[in-house]
Amino acid sequence: MTQIIDPPADILDLAEGYSAFHSLDGGKSAGLWSLIISSFKSVFVVFDTVNASEAALKDMLVYLGGNEVQNSRLHILITSRYPPPRSLLRTYELPTVVMRASDDDLMTYILHELGDLSAEKHLSAMPKDVRETMSAVIESLDGVFPPLPRHRAISDTLDEIAQVLSNEPPSEKSKGLSQLALGYLAKAEHGQNTLQVLHLVCTLEEIGYKPTISQVVDSLPFLGIYKKEDKCYTSEDVINMCTGFVSLSTRTQAMRIRSSLLQSYLREGASKSNTKGIMLRAALSYLSQEDFQSGACTSSANLKKRFQTHPFLPFAARIISLYTSRVPHQQEALDDFLRFASHRGSIDSYLQAADAWPYQDDGSYDELEGAEQRWAYFPRGYGPLHVAAHIVGGRAFVKALLQQGEDVEGKSANGHTALHVAAGIEHESQTVRTLLEYGANVSAVDDDGETPLSTAVVEGSLETVKLLVEFGADVGSLDTSILVECAEERRDVVEYLTGLGVNLTDDSLMEEDEMS
Repeated sequence: MTQIIDPPADILDLAEGYSAFHSLDGGKSAGLWSLIISSFKSVFVVFDTVNASEAALKDMLVYLGGNEVQNSRLHILITSRYPPPRSLLRTYELPTVVMRASDDDLMTYILHELGDLSAEKHLSAMPKDVRETMSAVIESLDGVFPPLPRHRAISDTLDEIAQVLSNEPPSEKSKGLSQLALGYLAKAEHGQNTLQVLHLVCTLEEIGYKPTISQVVDSLPFLGIYKKEDKCYTSEDVINMCTGFVSLSTRTQAMRIRSSLLQSYLREGASKSNTKGIMLRAALSYLSQEDFQSGACTSSANLKKRFQTHPFLPFAARIISLYTSRVPHQQEALDDFLRFASHRGSIDSYLQAADAWPYQDDGSYDELEGAEQRWAYFPRGYGPLHVAAHIVGGRAFVKALLQQGEDVEGKSANGHTALHVAAGIEHESQTVRTLLEYGANVSAVDDDGETPLSTAVVEGSLETVKLLVEFGADVGSLDTSILVECAEERRDVVEYLTGLGVNLTDDSLMEEDEMS
């Protein structure tokens, strides 16, 4: 706001009160946004290269425009590689514009990628047969940049591309082009490893990350990918291996699959293989390193240095919860988990890295940490059972620990039992069921007087709330402040509790809360 000439004083006064990022929950930050909207004739918001879930986009649109979908002051432009979900288009009546590459751009791209860097880059300067093939290929591509095979004469390559485009049905054309582009890897010295690196980059992109060269190189030994026996790949090796398939940021060294067609092909291949299981085991193995057994860092500067020394750490910490719930055979990763969870220091290091800002480069990390220091956000005193309950989908890990005699009532630094931790997971309830079946105290109280039920009605799933009640949790023990928060955030839980006789009328709750 300070970059605007003579900005309204009330907006500046309100903005000065913000030194941290706020959630989009209609709180104080929403008030600031409303002031901004009302103070200008037109406000333009651009989301560049969005790759978010439908729910996230809906939340953002509601936050920015409220319930007034057609706000004449507000103009939102969303650019993305893929079209928006149809339900989003129907709900908000969003106009869409499909952008495509021009024929000249496609021709320049093809010639450049195939190594024809001469000045004669126009169709008229090509031999007639090559010119005709080029024209046919460009027309069939319909404005999409294809992945291209390497180390072939331009005429041969164009003939092969034209054959794929003419012979394959529409649904198989992108697959055929990708297989053609990757074909030479079968005979290349490091071809199989190159394909694995591309799968790694694509997998991390799919979950919203753009890995840097150093992060990829740091992860390869834990994926079992070596240059020769125990000799590791260098950054230069990876760059050379992936030339033509990935783009590389000159500022951050972040990698990205260049062709959307190749990206889709790699994603499809990953979904049919055990990529998620391999990534989960690699992440657990990575977090078991001796360097992390000393525990969490004691300052923001020390954590930043750790991220610089161990570039893959932010991703490894996030992959665990993300992939544990998606792996069909969690038992395959059990030994890796038990090895990781056997050191309290490793647990603290993992929790700190998972809750901290993900490190990409010094500039962005310093900016984020300067706005809100997250290095100390992680929970303290977690044991093996706590961390197993903390992992979304970690039921198999919890069960294995309990069978080995782990104390189901063990407490963290703030008095949380594993049941408290599991009760706060929004989209999963099976871990709670396992803990309850093994005798977890449904009425356990932490240092703040909270029970698993008081956690679940605000943060957990409806199924978790039902399970806790089924195993004897007392809904009458929920205090007014918890019920007020539940009434504001969780309509599904409100309906269930109301059916049990709990008074959740907003007016009466607010009166009780004010009196207390």
